[in-house]
Amino acid sequence: MKTRLNIYLSAGQHEEIAALAAKRRVSKSSVIEAAVASILSPDSADMRETLGRRLQRGNSLVREISLEIWPEQRSNGVRSAVPSEPNPGAGDIVDAR
Repeated sequence: MKTRLNIYLSAGQHEEIAALAAKRRVSKSSVIEAAVASILSPDSADMRETLGRRLQRGNSLVREISLEIWPEQRSNGVRSAVPSEPNPGAGDIVDAR
């Protein structure tokens, strides 16, 4: 037995769901039901966990690279990949004549 659930969507989301439903010749409810089933499936949980690990690894790599480029970031505890001072000469125009 199915139960009724009322939800609020943005106009854009509603239009996308309606377009997909029309394209597949199914109801909007069945499109949403399939999307929810996909999100709640065990495979989806594994994918989210894997994605989370990859994002963490990427963040660590960015941090390591920023510390190699701007070692002063290590000493002052700043967690930004942007240097605290501009690179002298980085914006200088070189005359190649």
